Amino acid sequence: MAIVILAKNEEGNIAGCIKQHKQHCNVYVIDSGSTDETKVIAESAGATVLTRSWTGFADQRNFAIDTLRAQYEWLTFIDADEEFDPAVFSFVDRTAQQSDIDVIYVSQTIYLNHKPLRHAPGYPIYHPRIARTSRARFSQNQSGHGEMIDSTRDLKTHFLDIPYRHYIISHGIQHWLTKHVGLASLEANQLKQINAGTTRRMRLSLLVPDNLLRPLIRFLYHYLVCGGFRDGRQGLVFSIMYAWFELTKWLVKSETRA
Repeated sequence: MAIVILAKNEEGNIAGCIKQHKQHCNVYVIDSGSTDETKVIAESAGATVLTRSWTGFADQRNFAIDTLRAQYEWLTFIDADEEFDPAVFSFVDRTAQQSDIDVIYVSQTIYLNHKPLRHAPGYPIYHPRIARTSRARFSQNQSGHGEMIDSTRDLKTHFLDIPYRHYIISHGIQHWLTKHVGLASLEANQLKQINAGTTRRMRLSLLVPDNLLRPLIRFLYHYLVCGGFRDGRQGLVFSIMYAWFELTKWLVKSETRA
């Protein structure tokens, strides 16, 4: 097994991510045009760096599968702001390789300012992060993160509740806001074109009326339905962040229709 990190301008996170995981297996970084020291730092930390222009999460992951298939039976996809529990790798070594599993969905715990959110995001949320290279393929989903497996293939999946830690504002809130303006544009244009039924939140996106009530409903979903109030101040902040995201998507759609 190898670990693959898709990265661009991650000089603040990349060394820690590599050092956290390289004890388990080889680490590859697919850099999509960093203008900072990401590539130099990654190589110094012990990773092999491949450079490829950005073509979307799914396509980048499929490139990794195609490139590394001859060397590895399994690839684990990790972002630079994430940490995987060693028990995940033990599961692959001891269990998955002896089975006919093709793709492993791993749960995540979101951290906001180093505080785990146990309720607000709607735990557990699973993402297909471990792929058998001989079988698995990714396809683009409506959030742009390539978190869907190719539905045209008869793939056997497994859901593993050993959550990885995702530090969603490791670059600061301004970076998160800027990133999600771009994601709002992408999701606003693609939501009804691509199957969005892979998670509870995505299914709700298709059911809620496309109007200014969406930000309020999104806030209430995270803060009350999921129990974000039990996460204290950080649960409130998280709920506001994603209500803002819904408002931004609505504004993008309004501008497009104007």
